[in-house]
Amino acid sequence: NDIHSEGKKISGNARTGEEGAVIQHGTVLYEVNPEEMFTYLRPEVSEVSDKIKQSVKKKVTSISRKTDVSRDSCIEGLEEHFKEAGFHNGISSGEFSEDEKSRADRIEKEKYRTDEWNSKR
Repeated sequence: NDIHSEGKKISGNARTGEEGAVIQHGTVLYEVNPEEMFTYLRPEVSEVSDKIKQSVKKKVTSISRKTDVSRDSCIEGLEEHFKEAGFHNGISSGEFSEDEKSRADRIEKEKYRTDEWNSKR
């Protein structure tokens, strides 16, 4: 259920279910740099060929490349849409607390940086 603009992907979504729960997440690309994007992926993915990088450039775009809408206006528009759709209870903004940052760092190290987790992807 991706969203495309003139044949290029501008948003990607995924859904999974486990133990009676459904997890839905998605991205909206406001700005994207395909060259830089590969530097943040796993090492074996970041070393992809220039041919693959060029392919991604042809298939992916962003809101900032298609409109003059500012990042803040884009965020406000998405928040308003979700509120109108009835998802207002789950939207909040602000900074992460030190406790939240600490827990995220711990989970990253203990789970998401393990070979076990990353080899099953």
